[in-house]
Amino acid sequence: MRDTTIQLKREKFKEFCELIRQQFEEGAGKYNGNNEREATDFMTDYDPLYILVTMMKYLWRIRNGDKRAPEDIIKIATYAYIWWLKNYA
Repeated sequence: MRDTTIQLKREKFKEFCELIRQQFEEGAGKYNGNNEREATDFMTDYDPLYILVTMMKYLWRIRNGDKRAPEDIIKIATYAYIWWLKNYA
């Protein structure tokens, strides 16, 4: 893991946000069918902690050295955004 600087964070922030946007839009459309709500919304109706459990799954894969870690970090950030929307926005 490398050290980061404020400059590096500024330089990469737009790229990071774009990756989250892509994940959000493509992932949401994948399972929503013709509904306004996506699968995550239906899942959290049944279990409000679904989002946190899903994030833990990705964290566990990262911890175990899974090759999908870069994608999983973006998925975690996307789920954190959804959690924020559902609970604080």
